[in-house]
Amino acid sequence: MYMRVLWVVNIPCLGLGELLGLPRERAGSGGWLVAAIKEFEKKAGVELAIVSTAPITDVRKKQEYNITYYLLGGGWPVQYSFKEENNIRQWQQILDEFKPDLIQLWGTEFPHAMAAINAAKGVPSLIYVQGIKGAIARYYLGGMTPEELKSSRTWKTILFRKGIRDKQKEFYKHAQFEKEIFEKADYVIGENDWCEANCLLLNPNIKYKESHLPINKVFFAHKWKLKEMQRHTIFCNASGYPVKGTHMLLKALAIVKQKYPNVILNIPGISAWDKADYKVRTEGYYSFLHKQIKALDIADNVRFLGMISHEEMANYIERANVYVMSSCIENHSSSLIEAMCVGAPCISSMVGGVHNFVEHKRNGLLYRYDEYPILAKYIMDLFESDLMCEELSRNALATVKMARLSYSPYEELSQIYKSIKRD
Repeated sequence: MYMRVLWVVNIPCLGLGELLGLPRERAGSGGWLVAAIKEFEKKAGVELAIVSTAPITDVRKKQEYNITYYLLGGGWPVQYSFKEENNIRQWQQILDEFKPDLIQLWGTEFPHAMAAINAAKGVPSLIYVQGIKGAIARYYLGGMTPEELKSSRTWKTILFRKGIRDKQKEFYKHAQFEKEIFEKADYVIGENDWCEANCLLLNPNIKYKESHLPINKVFFAHKWKLKEMQRHTIFCNASGYPVKGTHMLLKALAIVKQKYPNVILNIPGISAWDKADYKVRTEGYYSFLHKQIKALDIADNVRFLGMISHEEMANYIERANVYVMSSCIENHSSSLIEAMCVGAPCISSMVGGVHNFVEHKRNGLLYRYDEYPILAKYIMDLFESDLMCEELSRNALATVKMARLSYSPYEELSQIYKSIKRD
């Protein structure tokens, strides 16, 4: 069954990146999207158009394999105006040219998704859920106390109203048009109970489809081994804002240090203080983290890695004694699943859809997000028990195999597309 499917994406990766003169793969984000695109290259049955927006004025186009890449003007997705007449015309232009049977939105976080679904005009629309802004907004402060929020304020956050509470308000604002996108969409793809419940909350009539998150193949090429790991090292999920829970993990680290003074926490996504540019140094949450590190006396135990590639991330996970996912809200947590694909001993906060994939004390350890003393205990338990590390690793790999995550996402997605076409 031949279909033409238009994907609306947030990240200028692969062919989109090349249209801007950027690297094909962007460090630190979008691994699932790159994995999905590569699975559709050279496959018969589905012809793709992949579209995003950028701060350009013209429409740019690139053909590669059976994929057409379109880059539209109007600004980056986060800044996009879906009401601008020229932006509307550009969307109509590519829809008239490509004539899709289906439009798939990879996430509803940004306004360009609204422009796409408004332009659809009768073409079935499908949302692939990455995160849900409204849910993130509710938990945005990540359990930070009033004193901690006050400590996070800098001249920039005050002058430009870019503090943590200001950014929470931005998420609530985005959640308004996210709800409208859900109300206009016909179908949605998710993979766990949390996702389904929140999608139906936004639109009780939307048709729910299930598919596993595409995983970059690099994480299947690395395998955690007890003899090759670096003792007393921790690797965690990216940590750009309070939702990721880095401040809670640092509190746990301070407890672990009392018994293991040589413990090292490797944190991706944030540059080291002395290397960070002026703008980053004055970001409220980053500033707070550095103050917290100093107050907890753990400066020698924390390494900020900055933006790293998927290959580098897989290497860090492979060598870690423990992987920790410390978020206060997640849909599926791609980084946790990637760590399980490598086979690292994993600890995760019990949030969102995590419980659909992680079973406590079988293929990972689960704790309540704000209970950082329990997190510290579990880290030390794994430091002290090679047997537990190996058991969690073995069962994590078995879970990944059972969930067929190493198989082609092309098969699952193309079956969903066929069922929609039959509808």
